[in-house]
Amino acid sequence: MVRQGKGGASLKYKIHRAVDVGCEVITATEVTTGDTNEAHRLLPLVEQHGRNTEQATEVVVADTKYGMVDNYLACHDRVLRAHIPDIKRSQENSGRRKGIFPEEAFSYNSETDSYLCPAGQVLAARRHHVKRQAVDYLCARDTCSACALMSQCTTSKAGRSIKRHLRQAQLDRMRTRARSALARQDIRTRQHIMERSFAWSTRYGFKRARWRRLWRVQIQEYLTAAVQNMMILLRHVKERGVACGMALAAATPWAFPGPHHRISCGIASQVSRMQTFFALRIRTFGFHHRPAH
Repeated sequence: MVRQGKGGASLKYKIHRAVDVGCEVITATEVTTGDTNEAHRLLPLVEQHGRNTEQATEVVVADTKYGMVDNYLACHDRVLRAHIPDIKRSQENSGRRKGIFPEEAFSYNSETDSYLCPAGQVLAARRHHVKRQAVDYLCARDTCSACALMSQCTTSKAGRSIKRHLRQAQLDRMRTRARSALARQDIRTRQHIMERSFAWSTRYGFKRARWRRLWRVQIQEYLTAAVQNMMILLRHVKERGVACGMALAAATPWAFPGPHHRISCGIASQVSRMQTFFALRIRTFGFHHRPAH
């Protein structure tokens, strides 16, 4: 059961897909419950796509919902370029943070392991969060309260604090790449590809879940994806006015004309059709049939 906004609760399932950019073939699909956080499905889908295609992934492209610290660092550990907008950056200068100094206004000194605020005060390491692998840097409360810039620095009575991850240098590097011109172009391309893939699926029963229970909806998605792929294959191999017969093997990466150097992946929910997306770029050619996760 999922509740959105002020509306009532309803049954929903989320569909996760990987789609080839060249021919828009669905190479991966998975069904989860409607309350699943799609950001947590990024790496499982990347790994499953790699197993099915037998190709090494180079770039992961996603929307803002995937711009979490864990995803950035996981991509770094797997030597993946994460073209994902930073969710934290998107929340700056909005709500309670409007008009507040961003973290970039505080300079870090690695020698003293401290931050210097815009007013020239030092924020020292105070608390260590083991689970989050982060350290809180704070200034003395009295110092913050007496500062003329406090209204621009924080709304907290306890004063301003900065949270620094233990792997902040790697995290900063990944975020910088995510703001590149190539990353922005990939994000725009991903949106069009995924919207088109899910729009085509409505012709084959994607819009509504015909049954309840996860495994039944997974079967429905397998069938929908299979029909879409067959139609794409026919479109690429059949000549006008010529009868065409072929065997569609379960795993024939060479069946679809290439090159296939990029794929797009995304999520949509049946019933509500909420959509979020991410994409992958793979190193070489070829795609296999993809079981869902």
